[in-house]
Amino acid sequence: MYIYVAEIVVNEVAMGLSLLCMMLSMTVQSLFSTYLINGKLGLDVVFYGLGIFQLIPVVYFWFNLKETQGLTI
Repeated sequence: MYIYVAEIVVNEVAMGLSLLCMMLSMTVQSLFSTYLINGKLGLDVVFYGLGIFQLIPVVYFWFNLKETQGLTI
């Protein structure tokens, strides 16, 4: 995602906002994962839950991101 943002976004404000969203989502995941691991559900549920959580953006990107190969500025 870092490479895609650096190649596509030409505005510094848009790049900052996209990186902010990425960092906030990683912060939320890191804050709540320790509580979930130590809770009743255990490590397996957290591992598979975060894996499924990461598949949602993959499906979104698959259908919505455009190919950058051959594009020039």
